[in-house]
Amino acid sequence: MLFAPESMPDQLFLTFLLVGVIAAAVTTLSALFPAIMFFLLVTILPITWSFFSLGTNLGMVLVGLFLFFMLLMLKTAYRLNTILAETLTMRHDKVMAEATIHHQALYDELTDLPNRRMLFDHLGQEVARSFRHGYLGAILFLDLDNFKNVNDSLGHALGDKLLKAVAQRLSQRLRQEDIAARLGGDEFVILLSEIGKDSSQASVRAQRVASEIQQLFLEPFRNDGHTLYVSASIGIVLFPLDESDPGDLLQRADVAMYRAKEDGRDRFRFFQPAMQKALDTRLTIEKGLRKALETDQLELYYQPQVKADGNIYGAEALVRWQHPERGLISPVEFIAIAEETGLIYRLGDWVLNAACEHIRQLSAVCPLVVSVNISPKQFREPDFVNRVRDLIVAHRIDPKLLHLEITESTVLDNIEQTIERMEAIKSLGVSFAIDDFGTGHSSAASHGERSEGW
Repeated sequence: MLFAPESMPDQLFLTFLLVGVIAAAVTTLSALFPAIMFFLLVTILPITWSFFSLGTNLGMVLVGLFLFFMLLMLKTAYRLNTILAETLTMRHDKVMAEATIHHQALYDELTDLPNRRMLFDHLGQEVARSFRHGYLGAILFLDLDNFKNVNDSLGHALGDKLLKAVAQRLSQRLRQEDIAARLGGDEFVILLSEIGKDSSQASVRAQRVASEIQQLFLEPFRNDGHTLYVSASIGIVLFPLDESDPGDLLQRADVAMYRAKEDGRDRFRFFQPAMQKALDTRLTIEKGLRKALETDQLELYYQPQVKADGNIYGAEALVRWQHPERGLISPVEFIAIAEETGLIYRLGDWVLNAACEHIRQLSAVCPLVVSVNISPKQFREPDFVNRVRDLIVAHRIDPKLLHLEITESTVLDNIEQTIERMEAIKSLGVSFAIDDFGTGHSSAASHGERSEGW
Protein backbone atom coordinates (compact mmCIF):
# COMPACT_ATOMS: atom_id res chain seq x y z
CA MET A 1 0.00 0.00 0.00
CA LEU A 2 2.81 2.45 0.77
CA PHE A 3 5.19 1.39 -1.98
CA ALA A 4 4.09 1.40 -5.64
CA PRO A 5 4.27 -2.14 -7.06
CA GLU A 6 5.35 -0.81 -10.46
CA SER A 7 8.19 1.20 -8.98
CA MET A 8 11.31 -0.91 -8.68
CA PRO A 9 13.10 1.60 -6.39
CA ASP A 10 10.13 1.55 -4.02
CA GLN A 11 10.08 -2.22 -4.03
CA LEU A 12 13.81 -2.42 -3.39
CA PHE A 13 13.47 0.01 -0.49
CA LEU A 14 10.62 -2.13 0.87
CA THR A 15 12.82 -5.19 0.49
CA PHE A 16 15.63 -3.50 2.41
CA LEU A 17 13.14 -2.54 5.14
CA LEU A 18 11.76 -6.07 5.39
CA VAL A 19 15.24 -7.58 5.60
CA GLY A 20 15.99 -5.38 8.64
CA VAL A 21 12.66 -6.23 10.27
CA ILE A 22 13.16 -9.95 9.63
CA ALA A 23 16.68 -9.90 11.06
CA ALA A 24 15.39 -8.19 14.22
CA ALA A 25 12.46 -10.61 14.41
CA VAL A 26 14.74 -13.64 14.16
CA THR A 27 16.68 -12.43 17.20
CA THR A 28 13.55 -11.51 19.14
CA LEU A 29 11.43 -14.57 18.35
CA SER A 30 14.19 -17.22 18.31
CA ALA A 31 12.99 -18.59 21.66
CA LEU A 32 9.84 -19.79 19.83
CA PHE A 33 10.96 -21.49 16.65
CA PRO A 34 7.42 -22.11 15.28
CA ALA A 35 6.70 -18.38 15.67
CA ILE A 36 9.75 -17.36 13.65
CA MET A 37 8.80 -19.82 10.90
CA PHE A 38 5.34 -18.32 10.70
CA PHE A 39 6.76 -14.77 10.68
CA LEU A 40 9.19 -15.58 7.87
CA LEU A 41 6.44 -17.10 5.74
CA VAL A 42 4.02 -14.18 6.09
CA THR A 43 6.73 -11.58 5.41
CA ILE A 44 8.93 -13.15 2.74
CA LEU A 45 6.46 -15.15 0.62
CA PRO A 46 4.27 -12.16 -0.40
CA ILE A 47 7.21 -10.01 -1.51
CA THR A 48 8.75 -13.05 -3.22
CA TRP A 49 5.52 -13.65 -5.11
CA SER A 50 5.43 -9.98 -6.05
CA PHE A 51 8.92 -10.18 -7.62
CA PHE A 52 8.04 -13.47 -9.30
CA SER A 53 4.99 -11.85 -10.89
CA LEU A 54 7.14 -9.23 -12.59
CA GLY A 55 8.46 -11.91 -14.94
CA THR A 56 11.75 -10.07 -15.36
CA ASN A 57 15.29 -11.33 -14.90
CA LEU A 58 15.81 -8.96 -12.02
CA GLY A 59 12.61 -10.26 -10.43
CA MET A 60 13.80 -13.85 -10.72
CA VAL A 61 17.14 -12.93 -9.18
CA LEU A 62 15.33 -11.24 -6.28
CA VAL A 63 13.09 -14.29 -5.87
CA GLY A 64 16.15 -16.51 -5.55
CA LEU A 65 17.83 -14.14 -3.15
CA PHE A 66 14.75 -13.96 -0.94
CA LEU A 67 14.35 -17.72 -0.83
CA PHE A 68 18.03 -18.08 0.08
CA PHE A 69 17.60 -15.34 2.67
CA MET A 70 14.61 -17.16 4.14
CA LEU A 71 16.59 -20.42 4.46
CA LEU A 72 19.49 -18.52 6.00
CA MET A 73 17.15 -16.88 8.53
CA LEU A 74 15.56 -20.23 9.35
CA LYS A 75 18.95 -21.77 10.01
CA THR A 76 20.03 -18.78 12.09
CA ALA A 77 16.79 -18.89 14.06
CA TYR A 78 17.23 -22.62 14.67
CA ARG A 79 20.79 -22.13 15.97
CA LEU A 80 19.72 -19.26 18.19
CA ASN A 81 16.81 -21.33 19.47
CA THR A 82 19.13 -24.25 20.27
CA ILE A 83 21.68 -22.05 22.03
CA LEU A 84 18.95 -20.31 24.00
CA ALA A 85 17.35 -23.62 24.99
CA GLU A 86 20.70 -25.01 26.12
CA THR A 87 21.43 -21.84 28.08
CA LEU A 88 18.05 -21.97 29.80
CA THR A 89 18.51 -25.66 30.54
CA MET A 90 21.93 -25.01 32.05
CA ARG A 91 20.56 -22.14 34.10
CA HIS A 92 17.64 -24.28 35.26
CA ASP A 93 19.99 -27.14 36.18
CA LYS A 94 22.20 -24.72 38.09
CA VAL A 95 19.24 -23.31 40.01
CA MET A 96 18.00 -26.82 40.78
CA ALA A 97 21.49 -27.94 41.84
CA GLU A 98 21.83 -24.93 44.14
CA ALA A 99 18.39 -25.64 45.58
CA THR A 100 19.34 -29.29 46.11
CA ILE A 101 22.61 -28.36 47.82
CA HIS A 102 20.77 -25.86 50.00
CA HIS A 103 18.16 -28.47 50.89
CA GLN A 104 20.79 -31.10 51.68
CA ALA A 105 22.62 -28.62 53.88
CA LEU A 106 19.52 -28.00 55.99
CA TYR A 107 17.50 -31.22 55.83
CA ASP A 108 18.17 -34.81 56.75
CA GLU A 109 18.64 -36.93 53.65
CA LEU A 110 16.78 -39.96 54.98
CA THR A 111 13.71 -38.47 56.69
CA ASP A 112 13.64 -35.01 55.04
CA LEU A 113 13.31 -33.48 58.49
CA PRO A 114 15.43 -30.45 59.43
CA ASN A 115 18.95 -31.50 60.37
CA ARG A 116 21.20 -30.36 63.21
CA ARG A 117 22.30 -27.20 61.41
CA MET A 118 18.78 -26.01 60.68
CA LEU A 119 17.66 -26.96 64.19
CA PHE A 120 20.42 -24.85 65.73
CA ASP A 121 19.43 -21.90 63.54
CA HIS A 122 15.78 -22.12 64.55
CA LEU A 123 16.61 -22.78 68.19
CA GLY A 124 18.86 -19.74 68.37
CA GLN A 125 16.13 -17.56 66.88
CA GLU A 126 13.50 -19.06 69.17
CA VAL A 127 15.59 -18.50 72.31
CA ALA A 128 16.15 -14.85 71.36
CA ARG A 129 12.45 -14.40 70.60
CA SER A 130 11.49 -16.01 73.91
CA PHE A 131 13.72 -13.61 75.83
CA ARG A 132 12.26 -10.67 73.92
CA HIS A 133 8.59 -11.56 74.33
CA GLY A 134 8.71 -13.23 77.73
CA TYR A 135 7.40 -16.73 77.03
CA LEU A 136 8.88 -20.20 77.41
CA GLY A 137 9.53 -22.95 74.91
CA ALA A 138 10.70 -26.54 75.27
CA ILE A 139 13.08 -29.01 73.68
CA LEU A 140 12.17 -32.69 73.61
CA PHE A 141 15.16 -34.94 72.93
CA LEU A 142 13.86 -38.30 71.74
CA ASP A 143 15.83 -41.53 71.34
CA LEU A 144 14.33 -44.82 70.18
CA ASP A 145 14.72 -47.67 72.67
CA ASN A 146 16.68 -50.71 71.47
CA PHE A 147 16.78 -49.45 67.89
CA LYS A 148 20.15 -51.15 67.46
CA ASN A 149 18.45 -54.52 67.76
CA VAL A 150 16.34 -53.70 64.68
CA ASN A 151 19.42 -52.86 62.64
CA ASP A 152 21.36 -55.89 63.81
CA SER A 153 18.58 -58.44 63.43
CA LEU A 154 16.60 -57.12 60.44
CA GLY A 155 19.15 -55.02 58.59
CA HIS A 156 19.83 -51.33 58.09
CA ALA A 157 17.40 -51.03 55.17
CA LEU A 158 14.47 -51.90 57.41
CA GLY A 159 15.92 -49.68 60.12
CA ASP A 160 15.92 -46.75 57.69
CA LYS A 161 12.28 -47.40 56.81
CA LEU A 162 11.44 -47.42 60.50
CA LEU A 163 13.15 -44.06 60.98
CA LYS A 164 11.14 -42.61 58.08
CA ALA A 165 7.91 -43.89 59.61
CA VAL A 166 8.83 -42.39 62.99
CA ALA A 167 9.57 -39.04 61.32
CA GLN A 168 6.17 -39.07 59.63
CA ARG A 169 4.32 -39.78 62.87
CA LEU A 170 6.19 -37.03 64.70
CA SER A 171 5.50 -34.50 61.95
CA GLN A 172 1.79 -35.29 61.97
CA ARG A 173 1.55 -34.61 65.71
CA LEU A 174 3.22 -31.18 65.75
CA ARG A 175 1.74 -27.75 65.33
CA GLN A 176 2.70 -25.72 62.29
CA GLU A 177 5.02 -23.51 64.38
CA ASP A 178 6.82 -26.49 65.98
CA ILE A 179 9.82 -28.25 64.47
CA ALA A 180 10.82 -31.91 64.44
CA ALA A 181 14.44 -32.54 63.49
CA ARG A 182 16.70 -35.56 63.20
CA LEU A 183 20.17 -35.24 64.70
CA GLY A 184 21.39 -38.57 63.36
CA GLY A 185 20.97 -42.25 64.08
CA ASP A 186 17.77 -42.76 66.04
CA GLU A 187 17.87 -39.36 67.75
CA PHE A 188 15.13 -36.82 67.10
CA VAL A 189 14.55 -33.38 68.60
CA ILE A 190 11.24 -31.56 68.83
CA LEU A 191 11.25 -27.79 69.31
CA LEU A 192 8.08 -26.43 70.91
CA SER A 193 7.60 -22.66 70.79
CA GLU A 194 5.43 -20.44 72.99
CA ILE A 195 4.06 -23.08 75.34
CA GLY A 196 3.71 -20.93 78.46
CA LYS A 197 4.37 -17.68 80.26
CA ASP A 198 5.83 -19.39 83.32
CA SER A 199 7.70 -22.61 84.04
CA SER A 200 4.67 -24.32 85.61
CA GLN A 201 2.44 -23.78 82.60
CA ALA A 202 5.24 -24.64 80.17
CA SER A 203 6.07 -27.84 82.07
CA VAL A 204 2.47 -29.04 81.97
CA ARG A 205 2.20 -28.44 78.23
CA ALA A 206 5.58 -29.99 77.47
CA GLN A 207 4.61 -33.02 79.55
CA ARG A 208 1.35 -33.33 77.63
CA VAL A 209 3.16 -33.25 74.29
CA ALA A 210 5.66 -35.86 75.50
CA SER A 211 2.79 -38.11 76.59
CA GLU A 212 1.09 -37.70 73.21
CA ILE A 213 4.32 -38.56 71.42
CA GLN A 214 4.64 -41.72 73.48
CA GLN A 215 1.08 -42.57 72.48
CA LEU A 216 2.21 -42.44 68.85
CA PHE A 217 4.45 -45.45 69.52
CA LEU A 218 1.71 -47.62 70.94
CA GLU A 219 0.64 -48.57 67.43
CA PRO A 220 3.25 -50.91 65.91
CA PHE A 221 5.19 -50.04 62.78
CA ARG A 222 4.68 -52.37 59.84
CA ASN A 223 7.35 -52.63 57.15
CA ASP A 224 8.19 -55.39 54.66
CA GLY A 225 6.02 -57.90 56.45
CA HIS A 226 7.52 -57.14 59.87
CA THR A 227 5.55 -55.78 62.80
CA LEU A 228 7.82 -53.67 64.99
CA TYR A 229 6.97 -52.44 68.46
CA VAL A 230 9.13 -49.46 69.31
CA SER A 231 9.21 -47.14 72.29
CA ALA A 232 11.06 -43.90 72.94
CA SER A 233 12.81 -42.24 75.86
CA ILE A 234 12.42 -38.46 75.99
CA GLY A 235 14.41 -35.76 77.74
CA ILE A 236 12.80 -32.35 78.21
CA VAL A 237 14.37 -28.98 78.89
CA LEU A 238 12.58 -25.62 79.06
CA PHE A 239 14.04 -22.39 77.72
CA PRO A 240 15.04 -19.66 78.30
CA LEU A 241 15.41 -20.16 82.03
CA ASP A 242 18.97 -18.81 81.77
CA GLU A 243 21.39 -17.58 79.13
CA SER A 244 21.95 -21.04 77.65
CA ASP A 245 22.97 -21.31 74.03
CA PRO A 246 21.45 -23.94 71.70
CA GLY A 247 24.32 -26.36 72.28
CA ASP A 248 23.88 -26.23 76.07
CA LEU A 249 20.13 -26.73 75.78
CA LEU A 250 20.47 -29.79 73.57
CA GLN A 251 23.10 -31.23 75.87
CA ARG A 252 20.81 -30.83 78.88
CA ALA A 253 17.92 -32.42 77.01
CA ASP A 254 20.25 -35.27 76.07
CA VAL A 255 21.20 -35.76 79.72
CA ALA A 256 17.52 -35.87 80.71
CA MET A 257 16.88 -38.42 77.96
CA TYR A 258 19.61 -40.69 79.32
CA ARG A 259 18.06 -40.39 82.76
CA ALA A 260 14.79 -41.60 81.23
CA LYS A 261 16.63 -44.61 79.81
CA GLU A 262 18.30 -45.31 83.14
CA ASP A 263 14.90 -45.21 84.83
CA GLY A 264 13.54 -47.96 82.60
CA ARG A 265 13.08 -46.52 79.09
CA ASP A 266 9.77 -45.67 77.42
CA ARG A 267 9.31 -42.59 79.61
CA PHE A 268 10.23 -38.92 79.77
CA ARG A 269 12.23 -36.89 82.24
CA PHE A 270 12.73 -33.16 82.73
CA PHE A 271 16.22 -31.81 83.08
CA GLN A 272 16.97 -31.02 86.72
CA PRO A 273 19.78 -28.77 87.98
CA ALA A 274 21.25 -31.74 89.84
CA MET A 275 21.83 -33.38 86.48
CA GLN A 276 24.15 -30.52 85.52
CA LYS A 277 26.63 -31.54 88.17
CA ALA A 278 26.64 -35.08 86.81
CA LEU A 279 27.04 -33.67 83.30
CA ASP A 280 29.97 -31.47 84.35
CA THR A 281 31.61 -34.44 86.04
CA ARG A 282 31.11 -36.55 82.95
CA LEU A 283 32.64 -33.89 80.69
CA THR A 284 35.58 -33.49 83.07
CA ILE A 285 36.23 -37.23 83.03
CA GLU A 286 35.91 -37.39 79.25
CA LYS A 287 38.35 -34.52 78.77
CA GLY A 288 40.75 -35.97 81.33
CA LEU A 289 40.57 -39.45 79.79
CA ARG A 290 41.49 -38.07 76.37
CA LYS A 291 44.52 -36.43 77.94
CA ALA A 292 45.34 -39.61 79.86
CA LEU A 293 45.47 -41.59 76.62
CA GLU A 294 47.80 -39.00 75.11
CA THR A 295 50.13 -38.55 78.11
CA ASP A 296 50.50 -42.16 79.28
CA GLN A 297 48.54 -41.83 82.54
CA LEU A 298 47.01 -45.31 82.28
CA GLU A 299 48.40 -48.38 84.02
CA LEU A 300 47.65 -52.09 83.98
CA TYR A 301 47.25 -53.96 87.26
CA TYR A 302 47.06 -57.74 87.32
CA GLN A 303 44.79 -59.87 89.48
CA PRO A 304 46.22 -63.38 89.94
CA GLN A 305 44.17 -66.36 88.77
CA VAL A 306 44.77 -69.30 91.08
CA LYS A 307 44.07 -73.02 90.69
CA ALA A 308 42.44 -75.12 93.40
CA ASP A 309 45.90 -76.28 94.53
CA GLY A 310 46.96 -72.68 95.14
CA ASN A 311 49.23 -72.34 92.13
CA ILE A 312 48.97 -69.22 89.98
CA TYR A 313 48.27 -70.09 86.36
CA GLY A 314 47.44 -66.67 84.99
CA ALA A 315 46.44 -63.07 85.63
CA GLU A 316 43.67 -60.76 84.61
CA ALA A 317 44.61 -57.31 83.27
CA LEU A 318 42.81 -54.45 85.05
CA VAL A 319 43.19 -50.91 83.77
CA ARG A 320 43.68 -48.01 86.18
CA TRP A 321 43.99 -44.28 85.60
CA GLN A 322 46.86 -42.64 87.47
CA HIS A 323 45.47 -39.10 87.62
CA PRO A 324 48.09 -36.41 88.38
CA GLU A 325 45.78 -34.71 90.91
CA ARG A 326 43.24 -37.30 92.05
CA GLY A 327 45.58 -40.25 92.23
CA LEU A 328 44.49 -43.74 91.19
CA ILE A 329 41.03 -43.75 89.59
CA SER A 330 38.99 -46.94 89.31
CA PRO A 331 37.55 -47.84 85.90
CA VAL A 332 34.11 -47.73 87.51
CA GLU A 333 34.31 -43.97 87.00
CA PHE A 334 35.42 -43.87 83.38
CA ILE A 335 34.66 -47.10 81.47
CA ALA A 336 30.97 -46.26 80.89
CA ILE A 337 31.92 -42.76 79.70
CA ALA A 338 34.53 -44.24 77.40
CA GLU A 339 31.83 -46.51 75.94
CA GLU A 340 29.43 -43.61 75.36
CA THR A 341 31.99 -41.25 73.82
CA GLY A 342 33.80 -43.78 71.62
CA LEU A 343 37.04 -43.48 73.61
CA ILE A 344 36.64 -47.17 74.38
CA TYR A 345 38.27 -47.98 71.03
CA ARG A 346 41.51 -46.18 71.93
CA LEU A 347 41.35 -47.38 75.52
CA GLY A 348 40.80 -50.99 74.45
CA ASP A 349 43.69 -50.82 71.99
CA TRP A 350 45.96 -49.42 74.70
CA VAL A 351 45.03 -52.18 77.14
CA LEU A 352 45.52 -54.93 74.55
CA ASN A 353 48.85 -53.49 73.42
CA ALA A 354 50.12 -53.08 76.98
CA ALA A 355 49.03 -56.61 77.92
CA CYS A 356 50.89 -58.09 74.93
CA GLU A 357 54.03 -56.18 75.91
CA HIS A 358 53.80 -57.51 79.47
CA ILE A 359 53.28 -61.05 78.17
CA ARG A 360 56.50 -60.68 76.22
CA GLN A 361 58.37 -59.43 79.28
CA LEU A 362 57.00 -62.20 81.51
CA SER A 363 57.72 -64.94 79.01
CA ALA A 364 61.44 -64.73 79.69
CA VAL A 365 60.90 -65.24 83.44
CA CYS A 366 57.57 -66.88 84.16
CA PRO A 367 55.14 -67.41 81.27
CA LEU A 368 51.59 -66.68 82.41
CA VAL A 369 48.27 -66.58 80.62
CA VAL A 370 47.03 -62.98 80.65
CA SER A 371 43.30 -62.37 80.37
CA VAL A 372 42.13 -59.13 78.74
CA ASN A 373 38.54 -57.90 78.80
CA ILE A 374 37.31 -56.81 75.38
CA SER A 375 34.62 -54.17 75.00
CA PRO A 376 31.64 -55.19 72.82
CA LYS A 377 32.27 -52.15 70.59
CA GLN A 378 35.93 -53.03 70.27
CA PHE A 379 35.11 -56.65 69.44
CA ARG A 380 32.65 -55.64 66.70
CA GLU A 381 35.15 -53.47 64.83
CA PRO A 382 35.73 -54.91 61.33
CA ASP A 383 39.53 -54.94 61.66
CA PHE A 384 39.67 -56.27 65.25
CA VAL A 385 41.01 -59.67 64.19
CA ASN A 386 43.76 -58.05 62.13
CA ARG A 387 44.80 -55.82 65.03
CA VAL A 388 45.09 -58.82 67.36
CA ARG A 389 47.20 -60.62 64.77
CA ASP A 390 49.44 -57.56 64.29
CA LEU A 391 50.00 -57.20 68.06
CA ILE A 392 50.95 -60.86 68.40
CA VAL A 393 53.47 -60.49 65.58
CA ALA A 394 54.77 -57.10 66.74
CA HIS A 395 55.41 -58.25 70.33
CA ARG A 396 56.52 -61.74 69.27
CA ILE A 397 54.44 -63.51 71.91
CA ASP A 398 52.98 -66.99 72.11
CA PRO A 399 49.29 -66.48 71.24
CA LYS A 400 48.38 -69.23 73.72
CA LEU A 401 49.35 -66.84 76.52
CA LEU A 402 46.72 -64.30 75.44
CA HIS A 403 43.21 -64.91 76.71
CA LEU A 404 40.33 -62.66 75.62
CA GLU A 405 37.16 -62.28 77.67
CA ILE A 406 33.92 -60.97 76.21
CA THR A 407 30.54 -60.43 77.83
CA GLU A 408 27.44 -62.47 77.08
CA SER A 409 25.81 -59.35 75.59
CA THR A 410 28.50 -59.35 72.89
CA VAL A 411 27.55 -62.90 71.97
CA LEU A 412 23.79 -62.38 72.07
CA ASP A 413 23.75 -59.16 70.03
CA ASN A 414 24.90 -60.88 66.87
CA ILE A 415 25.58 -64.56 67.43
CA GLU A 416 26.62 -65.44 63.86
CA GLN A 417 29.11 -62.57 63.58
CA THR A 418 30.47 -63.28 67.06
CA ILE A 419 31.07 -66.97 66.33
CA GLU A 420 32.74 -66.14 63.02
CA ARG A 421 35.05 -63.61 64.70
CA MET A 422 35.83 -65.92 67.60
CA GLU A 423 36.81 -68.70 65.22
CA ALA A 424 39.06 -66.31 63.30
CA ILE A 425 40.85 -65.27 66.51
CA LYS A 426 41.06 -68.86 67.80
CA SER A 427 42.79 -69.76 64.56
CA LEU A 428 45.56 -67.41 65.70
CA GLY A 429 45.96 -69.53 68.83
CA VAL A 430 44.19 -67.08 71.16
CA SER A 431 41.62 -68.51 73.62
CA PHE A 432 38.24 -67.06 74.64
CA ALA A 433 35.91 -66.98 77.60
CA ILE A 434 32.50 -65.51 78.35
CA ASP A 435 33.12 -63.11 81.22
CA ASP A 436 30.63 -62.71 84.06
CA PHE A 437 27.68 -64.39 82.40
CA GLY A 438 24.53 -62.65 83.55
CA THR A 439 26.00 -59.23 84.37
CA GLY A 440 25.29 -57.81 80.93
CA HIS A 441 28.26 -55.47 80.86
CA SER A 442 31.98 -55.67 81.26
CA SER A 443 32.71 -52.68 83.42
CA ALA A 444 35.38 -52.24 86.06
CA ALA A 445 37.16 -53.58 89.07
CA SER A 446 38.54 -51.91 92.17
CA HIS A 447 41.92 -52.75 93.67
CA GLY A 448 42.37 -56.49 94.02
CA GLU A 449 38.63 -57.07 94.01
CA ARG A 450 36.88 -58.88 91.19
CA SER A 451 33.89 -57.02 89.83
CA GLU A 452 32.96 -57.32 86.19
CA GLY A 453 36.23 -57.22 84.30
CA TRP A 454 38.47 -54.46 83.07
